Amino acid sequence: MVWVQSGAQLGELFYAIARLSTHLAFPARLCPTVGVGGHFSGGFGTLVRKYSLAADNVIDDYLMDSRSRILNRKAMGGEVFWAIRGGGAGSFGIVLSLR
Repeated sequence: MVWVQSGAQLGELFYAIARLSTHLAFPARLCPTVGVGGHFSGGFGTLVRKYSLAADNVIDDYLMDSRSRILNRKAMGGEVFWAIRGGGAGSFGIVLSLR
């Protein structure tokens, strides 16, 4: 499991994965300039049939809420974590990084 900042671009993520392994994959299209945060809030990739949506694979994240608190999955609670994976992360706070 790895952490990726939401401001990283998909091309950077693809390159990092390729450097580490020839067997790992990430369910996203080949749009290297799209931001990871944008892709996770609604992106659809070519490997979705095998690995599901990228948002379905998120197991933790850091979110800044409206009170400027930085929360992880445990601190934000299950309902908010579930919501940012399916309802668009921009609606509930600022997603800083994903795991």
